[in-house]
Amino acid sequence: MELANLSVNLRSPLEFVDRHPVTVSPSTSLPDAIALIRLAMDACPLPNSPAHSNETVTASISCILVVEENQLVGLLRLADLLNLATTYGWQEMKVSGAMTRNLVVLKESEFTDIFTAFKLFCQYSIDCLPIVDERGQPVGLVTAERIHPEIYSLVKMLQQEVVKLQQKQCELLESKSEIEKQVSDRQNAENALRESEARYRAIVQDQSELICRYLPDGKFTFVNQAYCRYFGVQPEDLLGNSFMPLIPEVDREIFQEQYASLSAEKPVFTCEHRVILPSGEIRWQQWIDRRAISF
Repeated sequence: MELANLSVNLRSPLEFVDRHPVTVSPSTSLPDAIALIRLAMDACPLPNSPAHSNETVTASISCILVVEENQLVGLLRLADLLNLATTYGWQEMKVSGAMTRNLVVLKESEFTDIFTAFKLFCQYSIDCLPIVDERGQPVGLVTAERIHPEIYSLVKMLQQEVVKLQQKQCELLESKSEIEKQVSDRQNAENALRESEARYRAIVQDQSELICRYLPDGKFTFVNQAYCRYFGVQPEDLLGNSFMPLIPEVDREIFQEQYASLSAEKPVFTCEHRVILPSGEIRWQQWIDRRAISF
């Protein structure tokens, strides 16, 4: 896949819009709102399954929209709703007293690619983004959970493109004929490589998840800003150093055993272990490690 044609292969952002989100009015009671969520989370048929199939999937709901006279007036996150349900007198509360009123929304006409929503998720630290029409009326909902897999898939494609472009550079350097064409092709490949690497790094740096790259001996070759913020350090404090001192000794053997199991047939493993923060605090983390080509 050439970089110039990458956008053609991206899925339409509208495919990620839930056109039938759970909606309530401000006057709805919290118990009724919870009942609606439970109803929506009941098992429903899998997409594209036969009409007689008994296969089901459970809907994932992180928020509900608050609508009054066809206008979006608020948003109620499931996490906030569950927290309120533990307080005294919540049964008498209305949605209007619990909803978020200052909303970040995106017009459907401006939703041209998934990066538009992804940037808003990162900028405002939100995980639900209502989609509205030109009149401000809600037409659907996009969640971070729905677009993250597509972002990760794109990162993988960009990694592959970087490798292909590097290979092309080597071929151009080895060629001894058509000098003028070599120079032009090499310049184009270098520009495309820089654009691809910049786009890849921008996506990784914007991620809220901790991301790093390391050599077989455990030495860091890359850490994103989220990783640095979590440990309260700068990239230069980590690059070239091993991450093993960040893991308690009793947990290192577990990690090393799983790392040793990596192969071409099994390039990924998931590992849970503790980490030591600069303050000495111990925390648990879950990592997904993938064997990859370094560049």
